[in-house]
Amino acid sequence: MLSSQAHGRVSSGAYATILTKALLLCFLSLVLLSALGCYPKSRERPYGILRLGPMEKFQGAEVFLPELRVLVRHDKLGLSVMSTSCSVDLTPLHIEVSKDSSGGSDAGSRILVSRETGSQYSLDGTVRQGPAVKGLPFYELKIDRGASGAVGDHSTNQSGAKDTLYALIGREVPASWRLALPVPTP
Repeated sequence: MLSSQAHGRVSSGAYATILTKALLLCFLSLVLLSALGCYPKSRERPYGILRLGPMEKFQGAEVFLPELRVLVRHDKLGLSVMSTSCSVDLTPLHIEVSKDSSGGSDAGSRILVSRETGSQYSLDGTVRQGPAVKGLPFYELKIDRGASGAVGDHSTNQSGAKDTLYALIGREVPASWRLALPVPTP
């Protein structure tokens, strides 16, 4: 038989203590899930062929194509293309001037910024500030010298839109990779 004290009610102070402990446990569970990598995750652009435009458009050192979300570079080794979609949520990145308040050497340099996530990337694709954890990918390029619209190898005269540059989205290459440009014949 139970005593009369065992049938007593829980005091409001004890109830508040139990509720506080339950809420604290829920909060700690959420923090733990977050710490285990539930956020941030990186996303990749869908595979496909992206028509960048005629070769004459890419004679300068750098061409930013915000509508296609790529940055094309032209140096002495050839052409390269880097994605300008945030690796967290694929939103477009914008070129901005760094506001390094510490007075460091990065103050005034150009960076890529996601206005949605706050992620920042250097122009070489490396992450400067999270939540992004994965750098920006570089993709293989092809030049088509033909006339039918299909992408061909630049070393052959296969069919395609004449002298058009294409990015093969999904075919990632190292940042050092370049599409060597053929030497023009006189």
